[in-house]
Amino acid sequence: MTLLTHRSPRSLSKFAAHAGFTLAEVLLASVLGALLLTALAVNTFGFTMGLDALEEKAGVKENPDPDPILRRMTKDIREAYWAEMPSSNELRLATPEGEVTRYWVTGSDLHLMRPNGDQAVILKDFSSMTMEPTFVERKREGNVVSGDGKWLDVPAPAGTPMAIEIPAGNAVALAFTTPATPAEIPGAVPIDEELLSVQTSVIDLHIAGYQGSRSKKLQVSLYESWAPGKARPYDSALAAMECSIGSLPQAVAVGGGWQVPATTTALSLSCSLEPGVGYTLVLTATGSSKLVFQAVPKFPTTGFNEVAMQVGTGPWVAQPMVVPFDIKDPWTRTSTITEEVLTRVTVSVVPQNRPLIQRSAALLSQTVSDDPWLGVVAGESAP
Repeated sequence: MTLLTHRSPRSLSKFAAHAGFTLAEVLLASVLGALLLTALAVNTFGFTMGLDALEEKAGVKENPDPDPILRRMTKDIREAYWAEMPSSNELRLATPEGEVTRYWVTGSDLHLMRPNGDQAVILKDFSSMTMEPTFVERKREGNVVSGDGKWLDVPAPAGTPMAIEIPAGNAVALAFTTPATPAEIPGAVPIDEELLSVQTSVIDLHIAGYQGSRSKKLQVSLYESWAPGKARPYDSALAAMECSIGSLPQAVAVGGGWQVPATTTALSLSCSLEPGVGYTLVLTATGSSKLVFQAVPKFPTTGFNEVAMQVGTGPWVAQPMVVPFDIKDPWTRTSTITEEVLTRVTVSVVPQNRPLIQRSAALLSQTVSDDPWLGVVAGESAP
């Protein structure tokens, strides 16, 4: 006979305390764990892929193939605003804003530094690496250069000098054109520049005076010429001066004529002039005095009518002669700075177990024009 017994509530609770997970609990835990592991794997994979992409873009992967490194390097060269090589082992490439990327070689390592300061060895263990630059000349405006001295010299042509008498009330006009370039200044070394300003203060010429009394005056006026090389004044006087006839060398009568002055006399007349413009000096004497000039006959006339005479208020009449004189004073000119600018870089790498790899690239900013005044100079920023 079987005896049936009943477990007490206390024994049932004790049994329940020792029971395992239910199937539902195991399934739920497995799903949650799978979700967490999947999220972790995706996040880790994305981070790794992103890091690889950044390293590849920056060119910092460990022992990479030289080809993509050189392609990246030549791409940077083409897109650079300007480039320079402080040494044969260093290349600097700038953006239009002036941010600089550096490539340099030490031993068998090629280093890269980006503008934000990140740097790494992007290529290593090669046998040799060279960076060969190609240069072109670029020009820029330099500082203004000042000069002083004789900037105009009207020399006497071949022939026998003679004395020309200008009675009081009459006038003589001497035409000249200011130089436009330094190459036109007497004694200057020809250079490709422009004069910016010309000043006159001292005029030297062979002149003498004759006076009945010591109150007579020499009057000198400066005008713009009616045309370059034409001894005919235009408009009103730009500057004027006068001095006593007695302060000039005195003319000496010889054989019915006058003795030619042996030395020049300096006349002070200050005026700012424009380069490359024609001007006219007009000289006359007051009272009963006379002026005597040194001149050299020129037949036919020189074609520019540099000398003209006026009787009273009559017309100006060109004369077949040249009156030698010169003008001195300060002048200024432009200057040019010439720089050798890097336009192309050829990169050559010899890996340890591979043949020579060579890439070349030109800066696009330097290939837009052959004009030496265009292109980009190292250190400039984009406008």
